[in-house]
Amino acid sequence: MSNPPNLFYPLGGGDEIGASSYYLQVNGKQILVDAGLRLKGRLVFPDYSSLSLIGLMGLYECDCVLITHAHLDHTGSLPAVYEKIHSKGHKIPIYATPPTKAIANVLLNDTIKIKEVHGEYGDLAIREFEKHLVEETIQSIHEMEFGLPFEAAPGIRVTFYPAGHILGAAMFLVEIGNFCSLFTGDFCGVGQRTVSDYRLPEKLPEIDLLVCESTYAYRKTNTLLCDQQEAFILQVEEAIRRGGKVLIPAFAVGRSQEVITMLRQARESGQLREDFPIYTDGMVNQVCVVYDTNRVFLHPDLRKKRGNLFFSQEGGIQHSPFNFRKSGTVEMFQKSPPCCVIASSGMLIDGSRSAAYASAMIEDAHNTILFTGYLDEESPGNKLLQANSHIKNFRLNHKEYEIKAKILPYHLSSHASLDQILAMVEHVKPRQVIFVHGYADYVNPENLFINFYRWGKLDIRPYIAYNQIPIYLG
Repeated sequence: MSNPPNLFYPLGGGDEIGASSYYLQVNGKQILVDAGLRLKGRLVFPDYSSLSLIGLMGLYECDCVLITHAHLDHTGSLPAVYEKIHSKGHKIPIYATPPTKAIANVLLNDTIKIKEVHGEYGDLAIREFEKHLVEETIQSIHEMEFGLPFEAAPGIRVTFYPAGHILGAAMFLVEIGNFCSLFTGDFCGVGQRTVSDYRLPEKLPEIDLLVCESTYAYRKTNTLLCDQQEAFILQVEEAIRRGGKVLIPAFAVGRSQEVITMLRQARESGQLREDFPIYTDGMVNQVCVVYDTNRVFLHPDLRKKRGNLFFSQEGGIQHSPFNFRKSGTVEMFQKSPPCCVIASSGMLIDGSRSAAYASAMIEDAHNTILFTGYLDEESPGNKLLQANSHIKNFRLNHKEYEIKAKILPYHLSSHASLDQILAMVEHVKPRQVIFVHGYADYVNPENLFINFYRWGKLDIRPYIAYNQIPIYLG
């Protein structure tokens, strides 16, 4: 009996950022890479039922599951995948790095309480997983180290490499018979303060398929990360000098730890004044514990630091004392001295900690709200940025507010830039490259598409992934 055709199938996260989940079928073997969710919209999970369109009965037919990193848009539907597989009596291995498993434990457990207290994600219609299902899913994850090849399933050889995106983020080299594929996951080619940049061997085997993220592949950014960081610190300093408060909405995983480290180092070097507290609030506090206990995976300059990596009584960096679920907290916060608050969610989702602070700050011209990176077009954070330039009122947490606070964006992203994506393709030189995790923009002249002709001359076949449309592999 002949093997089914070799193909790549995006269940979610193809032509979008969210619900990343990809099915690879090669030489009769099947792999699922990532199992994310969407943080907006009616369809929260990837469309796993669409596997029938490529002739599969269900997820239980896959041989193994590989997880690139812990962000919920890559792990949020993992309990559902685990349940679907085990409901058929199958046991399929799931693999991730130790930090990814630890962070996923924090994030997935937060989905349990969403209906009770909104969690970090506001009023999203995420299925409320039962606690035992989350626990079983996490316990089933096999922890794998970087750079050590392993047999993920019979006939499937996998090697993890550092992706540089957040703590524990991995790229995968997948070898099935004579077919080699490389999944970048979300990656970063510039060393951050908490994690180093991605690391691949100088010499790779011949790669038949490269699956590459494309978050920033459709626009050219001329800003250097170091310049953005310096401007960001100066803006915090200026805002405090004006007698106001600073809110930094930030993703609980990765961005928050980068911002805390940046502010702490600026304060220790004398670049940032010391006469105001820096507070953290939300799930960021739990994630900081995971970072601190997994130092071996962090940037060499950070891992050797003594004491707690993020919090310091002497440095004035501590958990926030404000609980907005208690009456009178808004008034108490507004009357308190100048401070800086780092709170999730990064997109200012209604019901989140950052939205609570923004509601208390937005109508005071002394205050400043600083966004630090990617904002989904439909997110409250992006809408606030757009509204800031031409309208006075803004709806947040189901109430109308007059925009008086200063609202500014900064590009402190941990995703690869267009230049870094191009460099990845040039280094790997795959026979085929499929771009996922992005919104293709055909208007902007400075984007990925201008390289397609040149790649064709190099015998590299480029594709843009679209959800539920298989790409057949040559």
